[in-house]
Amino acid sequence: MRKKFFLIFLPLCFFFCKGALMAFDSSRQCSHCEQGSSSSDSLSGLSCSNCGGNMPLNIPSGGISEPHEWRIRLFQQYMYMPGLQKGTEELSTAEGLRRYMMVPTQMHMTMGGMTVGYSFHKDFFLMAMVMWMWKKMKMLNRAGRWSTMESIGIGDLMLMGKYRLYRGDSLSSQRQLSFLLGVQCPTGSIRKKDNGQILPYAMQMGSGTFDPILGILYTDSYSDFWWGVNLTYTKRFYNNPHGYHLGDQFRYDLYWMYQFCDTAVFELQVNGIWQGGLSGEMDEIQQGVGHVLSDPNRPYMSPLYDARQYGRHTLWLTVGIQWQPFPLHILNLQFAYPLYQNLKGLTMRQGFCIFFVWHVEIPTEKSRRADQTPFPF
Repeated sequence: MRKKFFLIFLPLCFFFCKGALMAFDSSRQCSHCEQGSSSSDSLSGLSCSNCGGNMPLNIPSGGISEPHEWRIRLFQQYMYMPGLQKGTEELSTAEGLRRYMMVPTQMHMTMGGMTVGYSFHKDFFLMAMVMWMWKKMKMLNRAGRWSTMESIGIGDLMLMGKYRLYRGDSLSSQRQLSFLLGVQCPTGSIRKKDNGQILPYAMQMGSGTFDPILGILYTDSYSDFWWGVNLTYTKRFYNNPHGYHLGDQFRYDLYWMYQFCDTAVFELQVNGIWQGGLSGEMDEIQQGVGHVLSDPNRPYMSPLYDARQYGRHTLWLTVGIQWQPFPLHILNLQFAYPLYQNLKGLTMRQGFCIFFVWHVEIPTEKSRRADQTPFPF
């Protein structure tokens, strides 16, 4: 898996570095937006001027499209988890095996998907996001035997609406404040099995519940700099049909972006995710699955089956570059590393994450950019 991963992403890194170097030699004339900056020395952004010029592409709610335009994003994300941790202390595999008969040693997770959005008005935008996931976890037991858990499938569907409450354009900045309302729909399976046995919570594809999402988003800009704050909360009220529900999630994102030429942007982000613990317990686990000798009165075989071990707070540092190879298209490559992790129980710590996205804006006949097309061929 790691060999395939590097065969895919190393050429992408080279491609982006080459593109960034080529961008330095390009002219400082923005060919993407009709509205330029008020200053002749500043750049107007890779994306439409309606969303402020530049926006983070790894945050589904970032930016508002030009009215009567479609926005499509294809994305691919890879995350590696290298070992165990409890609280803020890393634990060795041997320490984990003193507490459980079997523990995970590493995990690879690949997630891909697509978001499709349409802007009905200069202040109102709707979008949907579909995902698929592939998870593979390597396990070791006290007898020294290795095994692997694996699952693949469609994740939960996310539907969102965004309304801009305030826009304060001036000669020096473009302040915007927006409200986000959405729902996460249970399209991802919570019945994934491996060798006929139900997989633990962490290996399932979805939540099994309809979960409302609320958010507040603020952006601003000055000259060639953009920055913003996104706050979103996902609330989970009730158990799914199999006796449990995931914990609430609070996400906060702070980002800074610098457009160093008319076709490339450098970005720096701090991304925080607080994930509450599980409530309830899966039906099969109550009946003995995941317990020693399949007896529900005996200890859990692995922390993965123990609902008390779930919940975490992680703070990521993300760096990336956006590149516009031609108008109405943006390519984005990001690398994220956890600065801080506090895990509620004994579980896998997160190692690093790589994210790639292809963003396309498609004007309709009603758009003021109707004469532009993202498909010049």
